[in-house]
Amino acid sequence: TPRDIYDKGVETSTLFVIAAFVLGSILSAILLLLLERAVLARLARLSKRVLSIGYANDLSARIPVDGRDELSGLSHTINAMLDALQDAQKSALDSQDRLRVIINSISDCIYANRRDLDGNVVEYWILSQQIETLSGYPRKKFANDWTFWPTIIHQDDQNRALESAAKLRMGGHAETEYRIVCADGRVVWVRDSAHVIDIPNGRMTYGVVSDISARKQAEAALRESEALYRSLVEAMPQSLCRKDLEGRFTFANQR
Repeated sequence: TPRDIYDKGVETSTLFVIAAFVLGSILSAILLLLLERAVLARLARLSKRVLSIGYANDLSARIPVDGRDELSGLSHTINAMLDALQDAQKSALDSQDRLRVIINSISDCIYANRRDLDGNVVEYWILSQQIETLSGYPRKKFANDWTFWPTIIHQDDQNRALESAAKLRMGGHAETEYRIVCADGRVVWVRDSAHVIDIPNGRMTYGVVSDISARKQAEAALRESEALYRSLVEAMPQSLCRKDLEGRFTFANQR
């Protein structure tokens, strides 16, 4: 009867829909599995490898490249970035080595510090090993405590050094000469010259400390020689004078 034919058609349609749904679900599961194995699993391995390189800070490591798809292209790109970073790191290390050689070949002591906007020192660097030759104290003693340097300044020169430090805190340049007391008790004359550069949220100070003891000794010897010469000339019984090219007296003893 027509009714039976209709019911049979509905039953057939329902079975067809159910079969299509089941078949679609199976195909979807298969596609997801293939997608996970072909893409997601490789992407997870790639991510894990990148993280391991970052944690180890090993710029010589590289990402394995499999196939010629988009993930392989991404691996190539990451490896190219690692190549560039490794080259940049090598160049920076080479530059640092050259700078270290240059600094250590200079007889002067080079230092730097960073101050906040209130003038307080927040970072301090002793860049030269010569600080040990100059003061007799290990470089580490100054590097670990920037306030140690002022403690070896000669007591009679403390005010002069404090005035120079005050100029630097205000952002000005300063150059002063004072004495330091070395680890073995020697007294050494130094010239401390520094300049300040404004940076975001503070200032950088770069300075050079030079040993000027030889110059000070030469100046003292010259003054002593001039004083001796003058005393001898004044003690002479004869009159002694000196004129310039225009006939003007430039010197005469008391005779």
